[in-house]
Amino acid sequence: KKAPAHKRISSKQLHKRISEEYAYIASEQTRGYFQSVRYTLRKDSCYEITHTTYYTSLILCMLSNQKEHPIVLDIARNGIAFLHNELKEQSLCNYHARFSKHHERFPADLDDTCLALAALFLYGPRDGVERMLCDVVHMLIQNETTPGGPYFTWVVPKELRNQWPNIDIAVNAHIAYFLSLHDIHLTQLTAWIDDHIEDANLTSEFYLSPITLLYCITRAYKGKRNAQILKLLKKYQSRIHNPLLRALYITAHLRAGGNPRYVQTHVRQLLAVPKTKLRKPYPFFIEEKTNSATYISGCHAFTSAAFVEALSEYETHSRKRTAEHTTEKYRSRIMQKTCEIIPRHLQGKLLPVVHALVEHDTRNEIILVPYYFHHTLMVNRTGRIPSVFVENLTCANILGWVGYTLLDDVYDDERSFTHVPSIHYAVTQTRVLLLESAFTEHARNYIHRTLAD
Repeated sequence: KKAPAHKRISSKQLHKRISEEYAYIASEQTRGYFQSVRYTLRKDSCYEITHTTYYTSLILCMLSNQKEHPIVLDIARNGIAFLHNELKEQSLCNYHARFSKHHERFPADLDDTCLALAALFLYGPRDGVERMLCDVVHMLIQNETTPGGPYFTWVVPKELRNQWPNIDIAVNAHIAYFLSLHDIHLTQLTAWIDDHIEDANLTSEFYLSPITLLYCITRAYKGKRNAQILKLLKKYQSRIHNPLLRALYITAHLRAGGNPRYVQTHVRQLLAVPKTKLRKPYPFFIEEKTNSATYISGCHAFTSAAFVEALSEYETHSRKRTAEHTTEKYRSRIMQKTCEIIPRHLQGKLLPVVHALVEHDTRNEIILVPYYFHHTLMVNRTGRIPSVFVENLTCANILGWVGYTLLDDVYDDERSFTHVPSIHYAVTQTRVLLLESAFTEHARNYIHRTLAD
């Protein structure tokens, strides 16, 4: 029987499939790297096995949110050892692995370099981070089209730039991703990416689908075009024709701030794909163009990693959205209760202060600390602290802050003595609410001593 579209997908179901794919990804790893294939789109095309650094770096980055998982730790340990051996002077990295027969076919590039360094930073020791950053800064300066980006793809001497002139939006998105791990955000580079999004100019010499480009962009996007990204993703839904693109679509949508319920159907469709059909090297990018053919690259393990990443992002954002909805209802209830507690003749003085405090409490430290505490403490095995006590503590916290704020105003301006009745009420009511929430005589005595007249 088909599940209703509105019914939430269980975490148990998601975790089971994620664990199965972790095991599969680990089984695909050989000497630290992941074997990939290249092929043409002709019907008579055969797979040619390739050995690259790219997929190892990208897969490690995709699994980094789950790096405490024992299987992921094993994958990462082997992958990091492989990537360390692949780094050249100045922390550069090639697309093809050193032992590949194609190793010298292309020069080093910023796409593979930044992804490899990102993976090394996420999992490796922090000893060489400063040297790594120095190397990257030097590389970026040498390969920038304008100060602050965008950047050329290929790392070549200036005299060879005419032969390797490519500037790619996905490559620059991966550069932005690496820099974001160090809390570096380039305004010029973000503006350049924003312009491409605004103009819907999502084309690449390498990457095949605009969905792929949006996936790359949202990995570390700090611009102001998230709404436009969501519109573009909706527009490109009709281009989803394999499980890899569906997984990338889900992840990009959620990273851009989309509602998890909107992609729930896509998640169900992804879960319904048989494993034998899922674990295939679907087309991801163009590896090489020759006079006779265009070679597409794909990787079995990468498709599986994209699947895992999409399910993990969906579960994380679903939980976050549910928590936000629950806490928003709680906030509304607390604000209503606080307003009801305050006598009518003092509401003109106190309510503006209450609303101002809550509005400026962006981290919800005043209004939600008792709520979070409520959800972490168990009084006994049969239940939590009664909610009325928690609500009283929250109202007491708000009124206590109101009293303190008004008292501070009095100290700053002696003409504010008109606040004194409001201060007295706020502090007195705080003590009353705290006493109502006290479980023991010791607690009540402490409240009396602390808030004594």
